[in-house]
Amino acid sequence: MRERIERWIAGGCNYAEGVAIYAEYGTNSALKTLFNAGASPFTQRKLRDELTAMDAAAKPKSRNYSKPKYQVTDLTPELQTEFTEKGKLFKEASALHGDLFHARTDKDRAHIREEIVKRFDRISDIWNKADAYIIREREISNDPVKLVQERNNIRSQLSKARKANNTEKIARLTATLDQLNQKINE
Repeated sequence: MRERIERWIAGGCNYAEGVAIYAEYGTNSALKTLFNAGASPFTQRKLRDELTAMDAAAKPKSRNYSKPKYQVTDLTPELQTEFTEKGKLFKEASALHGDLFHARTDKDRAHIREEIVKRFDRISDIWNKADAYIIREREISNDPVKLVQERNNIRSQLSKARKANNTEKIARLTATLDQLNQKINE
C-alpha cells in the first residue's frame, strides 16, 4: 500500500489513480462516495490529504524507549550504593500503594500516602545526584572525540525535546550544547 501511495504522490497525484487506491485501502465509505462523484479542487486536496495520512499511518513507528544515559559503574561507589537503594525504595512504595486499598480511615490513607511520597522523593533525589555527577564528569572530559560524540548526542536529544515541545529540557540541552561547542572550538 505504502509503495502505491508514494508512487502516486511522486507521479503527480493523478485523481483517478488516487480514487482507485483509496477505494482499495480506504475505510471511510462517505469519502469513497465523495471521491467517486468527480474531481474538484476540494476533492483533489481531500484525496491527497487522506492518502498522505494513510501513508504516514502505515509507516513503522519507532519505539521511543529511553536508554540509560550512563551505566551504574560510571558512578562513584557511594552513588552506586544509593542507586541500588532506589530499587528497594520503589518496591516499598509499590507495596504501600497496595496497602492503600486496605486502609480503614482517611488518617491511615494519608499516612500511607506520605510514606509513598517520601520514597518517590528519595528516588528522585538519587536520580538527580547521579545525573549531576555524570554532568560534572562530562564537563571535565577534554577528549575531543568524546566531546564531539557528546555534542551529537545532545543535538539528538534536543531534536526530540523540540518535537515533544518540552521547553524546560530544550533550555537545559541548549545551554549544555553551547558549553560543548565552546569547548570544541577552543
